[in-house]
Amino acid sequence: MLLVVLHSVALIAALANPLEVKLKLLLVGAILTSFAHHRRTSNRVYGLSLAPGGDWEVLMDGRAIPGRLEADTLVTPWIVILNLKLPSRRLALPIFRDAVDPESFRQLRVYLKLIRPGNGLDAV
Repeated sequence: MLLVVLHSVALIAALANPLEVKLKLLLVGAILTSFAHHRRTSNRVYGLSLAPGGDWEVLMDGRAIPGRLEADTLVTPWIVILNLKLPSRRLALPIFRDAVDPESFRQLRVYLKLIRPGNGLDAV
């Protein structure tokens, strides 16, 4: 919603400006291109959950999208980069240590280390 409001204000300002018509058209074109680009690329992740069976769900664009954990997920003491395979694409989701509470981050790291392919353990 904020994206629409800001681009609308920019359009009004560009049209109300006492510039030449060519420059106004150039500004309007740039603003509309910016709006279209941001609408296409704004796939923000709002939440992430792990179901008891080991399935991941990514809350994105107001929908819960199922995902499968990829083997190349990175786990370090400072950052976890979850590589998830979604139905339509692949998603690399960085989770920094200071972005979540310490106990949740520790539990996530332990869980991911336990379910790594080739460690002889099944999904917890």
